[in-house]
Formats: sequence, C-alpha cells, structure tokens
Amino acid sequence: MSSGLKALASEFYLSFGRYIKNSNHLSRSRTYRDFVVTLIWLDKAIEQRRSSIGYLWKEEEQIMKAFDLLEATLGHEMTPGESWQDDINLWQWLDEGVLLVEPARSADSRNCDRAIVLSCGIHGNETAPIELLVAMIKQLSQVPRRLQSRVLFILGNPKAVAQGSRFIDENLNRLFSPQQKQLQPANPEQRRAAELMWMVDQFFSLSAPHQRRVHYDLHTAIRDSEHPFFAVYPYSEEGFSLSAVARLQAADVDTVLLSHAPATTFSHYSHAYHQAEAFTIELGKVKPFGDNDMSKLEPLKQLLEQMLFGQWPTPALNEQTIKLFGVTRAIHRQQQDFSLCFADDLANFSRFKKGQQLAQDGNVVIVAEHDGEAIVFPNRNVAVGQRALLTVIQSDPSILKD
Repeated sequence: MSSGLKALASEFYLSFGRYIKNSNHLSRSRTYRDFVVTLIWLDKAIEQRRSSIGYLWKEEEQIMKAFDLLEATLGHEMTPGESWQDDINLWQWLDEGVLLVEPARSADSRNCDRAIVLSCGIHGNETAPIELLVAMIKQLSQVPRRLQSRVLFILGNPKAVAQGSRFIDENLNRLFSPQQKQLQPANPEQRRAAELMWMVDQFFSLSAPHQRRVHYDLHTAIRDSEHPFFAVYPYSEEGFSLSAVARLQAADVDTVLLSHAPATTFSHYSHAYHQAEAFTIELGKVKPFGDNDMSKLEPLKQLLEQMLFGQWPTPALNEQTIKLFGVTRAIHRQQQDFSLCFADDLANFSRFKKGQQLAQDGNVVIVAEHDGEAIVFPNRNVAVGQRALLTVIQSDPSILKD
C-alpha cells in the first residue's frame, strides 16, 4: 500500500478511536483490519485504472506518463466519457480517437480566447500528421502546460489506420455535409463522418462568443509535389484571409490553393458551418510509420504550440515567397471508362500548355484551358461521381483580404 494511504489509515484509526473506545480489543482490531483491507483493495483498483489512462504512482507523487493517442485508440483502452486531470488541464476521452483537453478550472476555460480542432488520420495511411499530434499530446501529458485554448484532437479513421489503408469502404474526406448526418450509414466511413461532425458541432457550440475558432486538418499526399507542403483554403463568400495564410507561411506551408466552390471535406465543414479558420494541410508524401522526416514538420509544430500555449500568432505575409493558386476546375469522373493522360507519378502542380490533354472520360476529352494550368490531387482510381483532379492557376497575393 502506498505511503499516502498508510497515513490515511492511521489518521482514520485515530479519528474514530473515540467512536469505538468502548469496544473490546478484538472488535477494534477487526475494524481496523477490515478498513486496511478495503484500502489495499481500493489502492490496487485505483492504480490499475490510473495506469490504463496514463498515470504512474511513486509514493505520494503523482506522475503522468506519456499518453499515446494512437495506442489508446487502436488498443481500445478508453471508455467514451472518461476523464482525468493533471495539475493544470482536464482531459476527456469523448469517443474513439477523440480527445478534448482544456484548462481544468472552468473560469480559465471560459477565458481562453480560442477553440482549436487538430485532426489527422482522416486517411488511414497518412502517418506523418498522426506522428506529429501523437508526439504533441505525449509531451503535454508528461509536462503539463497552461493552455490558452480549448483543443480537440481527432484521429479521424482508426479502422483505416489499423489496416494501413487510405480508407475501408469510402473516402472519408468526401462525406462531411449536413445531409450526411441525416442518412442511415451504409459503411464505417459514413458512420464515422456523422460522429465527427457531431463532435465538432458540440465542441464549437460550447465555445464562448469571443473565442476564435480554428481547424487544421492534417494530411499527406499520395504523390510527390513540386510544393511538398501546401494547404487547401475552403471556399468562402467573404474571401480569403491574409493573416490566416500568413500563419501557414510561418509554418513553412508556403503554397495555398484557394477553393472556388463548396466541398464536402472536413475543413470545409468547420469553415462553412462553424466559421472556423480552417485548412486542409498537406505535409509531404504518404510514408509508413517511422519513415517520416519529422524535422521538416518542426515549424508547423512550433506554430501549433504557439496557438495552444502562447499569444495568438500574427506574422506578416511575405508576398515575394507565398505561392497562391486559384482552383479553376474540379474534374469528376463520370464514366467507368476514365483515364488520365499523364504518368501516375507526375507531381502535383505540374503545369500544362493550353490545349494539352489531361484526361478522357468516356468519349469526352478534357484539356487544359490556360497556359500554365497545373494539376493537383489527380487520381484515376476514384469512384464514378467523385473528383478525379483539380486544375489550378497561379494567383496574385492581392486577392487576399484582412
């Protein structure tokens, strides 16, 4: 039994001594014995449970060991609704792969000036973002820091992560829409999309009016890119924020696609329905766990840490180095007989001359409409009706507003 509980047993025995002073010696001994046995049982039960959620106990000192989001999710170690607390922050396991961390004191939580969603693993084989968020959560669990934000960490598609596949039945990042929430789910991704939308709805609904809303949905691309780190800015009738793009640039995400229409991606959902500063952020190419060069993600990690713990970052935009691309077309596969007219390993942002053939969809020939038109996210294997590629042209920074 830990020394703290031994002390508690002794203190309890003294405090109720008067109550049993008229009892015989045997009665007192049995009472104390039964009490100590109970404490020993409780001590073991508490230690086993706390160990399962990331605690180690050494005498009277409580030390939180590294909490591993990936292990806890794939190992089904947690129960939805389970919560625990360190010296500063409250941790709540909301659902499989969904972790809320916020200041433990309700007054501090209300005084936070931002509410941030950080998601990864929407596609199960995109490992670098998972490694990044897992490392950040481990660090926060071992060395608690005072948050300036409520933060929702999301491991998007655990079943696909466990299989090392992009998805199980359907591309999860095409399912985030209010209509999807009303449908009976027909596969794991449809069910997961509805769950994640509900979680994000609840998270932002509990945000105070003064709290800035942010959602960074972190990915890696299935092919090489002429600009390895880039972001997709969801469509907005109000235009695109210069300061939001400047924050990305400070994290070495120096290329941004400006969407031309609403979409059913996770970042667009948060942007359109919760007015969040939201981006889909691509962080290099898909690689297996352990093969990612995490040093390249250090600038992004520093930005995220400043967002979570420091003053809100307001870097200046370097217009000479930022690269903006406006989406001109989203080309969807309409026929089973569909092909792309370039190599499968052609890099994102490769440019074409006006009139060059890009794809053939049944009898329809699709060509570049502008000189310098570039392709992004080409995928000949998408299902009929889904987007097979985007075409983009470079834009001037003057398009940004603040």
